[in-house]
Order: sequence, then C-alpha cells, then structure tokens
Amino acid sequence: MISVTEKMKSDLNDNLAQATELLAGVGQPVPSDFLGQVEHYVQLIREWSPRISLVSHGDGDKLYGAHIVDSLSLVPYVKAITASDGYHLDIGSGAGFPGLPLAMALPDRQFILSERGERKSFFLELAIRGTGLGNVSVLRGAFPECCRGLGFVPTSLSCRAIERPEKVIKDIVAWLPAGSTFLCQSKAMLKGIPGMFHVEQIDDAWTRQGLRRGGLWLVRRSEESQ
Repeated sequence: MISVTEKMKSDLNDNLAQATELLAGVGQPVPSDFLGQVEHYVQLIREWSPRISLVSHGDGDKLYGAHIVDSLSLVPYVKAITASDGYHLDIGSGAGFPGLPLAMALPDRQFILSERGERKSFFLELAIRGTGLGNVSVLRGAFPECCRGLGFVPTSLSCRAIERPEKVIKDIVAWLPAGSTFLCQSKAMLKGIPGMFHVEQIDDAWTRQGLRRGGLWLVRRSEESQ
C-alpha cells in the first residue's frame, strides 16, 4: 500500500491526491499498483475516445477530476455493502466509470461491467487486460436481460451515465433484489423510484469537498415490500 507524498501531490491531479488521502483516512489506502493502472487506463481512454466516443470532447482533459475521482467516491460504500465473496454490477459501463476505478481500488472485490455496445465492450475488455485487473468481467448486452443467466445476485449496483435514465430506473427497481443496494448518482433517477424503496441521501467528505460530480443516494427495497 502507498500513501500520498508531497511529490505525488505535485505530480498528480490535486483532486486525485485528495481522493486517495480520503480513502487512506477511512482505512482503504489504494493498492501499490493503483496509480500506474489509472494512468494506463486514462491513456487508453484518450487514445480510443475519438474513435468510439467514450467521453465527451470537453471531458478529455478532466478525466482524473471529473471521472476517476467521482468513481472513487463510491469505494467506501461498495466495500461496506459488498462482501469479499460478493459482486458489484455496473450497468451501462461505457468507458468503465465507475466500475474500473472501483475495481482498481478494491482488488479483493468482484466487479461485473454490463455494456450493450459492441465497441465499448471491446474497449472495456482491452482496458481490463491492459491494467492487469483480475477481478472484473464484462457482460455484453442490455440490462436487465443480460443478467438473467448470472446465477448469483450482485449485492451492489451502479449506473452512472446512461441514455434514457427514466427507463433504466424502472428496470432497476423492478429487478433490484432484496438485500441489494443501488448506488444512485443521478438526481433525475430519483423521480422514478417508488415509495416501496428506502432512499438514503449521502452527505460525506466527498460531497463537502466537491469531489463528487453529482450526489449519491443509497436505494434499497424496504423491508415491508420484501
């Protein structure tokens, strides 16, 4: 494990250094190969995005602050919710946010990235190989149909940036099993969550220090509806 030194602070995006310090402060320091994995991942995004539109043109120079750090803000919750033998499902991964940064920071957890686009699925598999991640698999297909053959239930889910969020949230709440938690990062999705679900808004150091792009709400099926 590593700590963020003054030299690292000068070499890295300030927000990323701040994020790794926050993780270390809650007992989750990043692995020793984390920074190398992130750097290689960012290089791959910059190389491939002009071909397959992984991120918007304006975000190309903000990958660390706007995407990597925002993804890392979920680390404490994924770790707390998902046991070492459990799985986290990232729906519509696209470029791999937040699933791939989470997998880099939590090598003792298992991650599934679902993506319906062939070219983006190919990129995700390329990034997994390039970063040497052994705890991630890619599930090709549209949610929730792609999950029918899993054979197990993910204990935590994320869905960061997808088209038609109003449709996807309906699919998520219809599919979300009892005991699983949806880490919702979109305020627009909250409108589609029925009253049978418990919604907890998170106000933590990541929010207060402006390291989270939007908000974070933990969504669970209420005990009465189970």
